[in-house]
Amino acid sequence: MNELEIVLPCGFTTKYSNLPEKDAKFRCIECKSHLVDLNECLNMPRNWTTLKNMELDHQADLFKNFKQDLDIHKKDPDMYIKETLMQVCRDMNTRRDEIKESFNIHVDNYYEKLKKEVVDQFTKKRNKFVEDLKIIEVFEKEFHMPKVEKEFDFNSQKEILEKNLSKLQKMISYCRDTLTCLKKENVCFITGDDELITSCVERIFGKLSLDIVQNRSNKCKKIRMHRLSQKRVDYKELD
Repeated sequence: MNELEIVLPCGFTTKYSNLPEKDAKFRCIECKSHLVDLNECLNMPRNWTTLKNMELDHQADLFKNFKQDLDIHKKDPDMYIKETLMQVCRDMNTRRDEIKESFNIHVDNYYEKLKKEVVDQFTKKRNKFVEDLKIIEVFEKEFHMPKVEKEFDFNSQKEILEKNLSKLQKMISYCRDTLTCLKKENVCFITGDDELITSCVERIFGKLSLDIVQNRSNKCKKIRMHRLSQKRVDYKELD
């Protein structure tokens, strides 16, 4: 590329490598008698044709190389496709194992938390039952069936009987409540919403993204647009 012969406006020729890379205008390298506009010089018919032929040869060689590479890949495209996706599969497998382990740990920890609450309820109910029994046993020891003497007048007999009957009725109610509290299932287990697992799997596990492909496509598009907007092609890239 650097050895290409470029015709200058004055008629002299020079090598492409002698041209400046960025200066829009420069003093003629050969005759030193005039200024040369770089873009105008490169767009002169002969120079433009020379550069385009060089670019065409380069693109033809590039296509040939790609075609040879494609011929190799077409023998077993599945293998090459799998190679590009193997890392994705490995990442997904790793993530699956991580989530399973993490989920099991969280479930086990939550289970132990609930189990402790059940044990606490058991201890609480047992302690209350023991305390209730003590109260009942004290009552049993202290309570004595009254002896109503015949010589007592009716009002006295009535007062004694009603007083002791009331005590017994209250204690019977207390005993009934104690038994009810002991047998009553005041704790139950309510299962969670299984649909939450399905709806949250993607957020927890992750998902596939095509951003890499899209970004690459957008980048190529921007490069093409940039090249079309340039007045001068940087032919030094073809070296």
